[in-house]
Amino acid sequence: MFCIAANVFLLIFTLMSSEKTGWASWGFAAAFFMYGVGYNLGVGPVAYFLPAELVPPEAASASLGAAVAVNWICTITTTLFYYPLSKLVGGWSYLIFIIPTSLFSMILWRLLPETKFHYKIDPLEIRLLTDLGPSIAPNYGTLDLDEPTLF
Repeated sequence: MFCIAANVFLLIFTLMSSEKTGWASWGFAAAFFMYGVGYNLGVGPVAYFLPAELVPPEAASASLGAAVAVNWICTITTTLFYYPLSKLVGGWSYLIFIIPTSLFSMILWRLLPETKFHYKIDPLEIRLLTDLGPSIAPNYGTLDLDEPTLF
């Protein structure tokens, strides 16, 4: 969401700076910094961390290499494609980033279970997570299981 907001600001300040507004270039610089922070703290590093987690350890290096190669190819393609598009349509060229990112963010928000926040505490699950078996002494190191909590 941070990157979407930054792209919208980039679009707005690019359109304003084309009208020779002096302060719009400062807004563009702030939006550019905002996008850099959002990308590098958010989705940017995913290509470098996630592939190794999805496959067995013996395939981790191959999957990481493939993911980084695809990431670099997409970056090069976007760089080569974007400059002529920016010259053609000006600030409206940011829509090629805003529209797909917004669309897929809505789809992911709707379909990913991590975004639902409907975690219900199951007493059996809590007991399985905290029950470490019979204790050595009757009261030594046991947990109070009358009130199941996560913490």
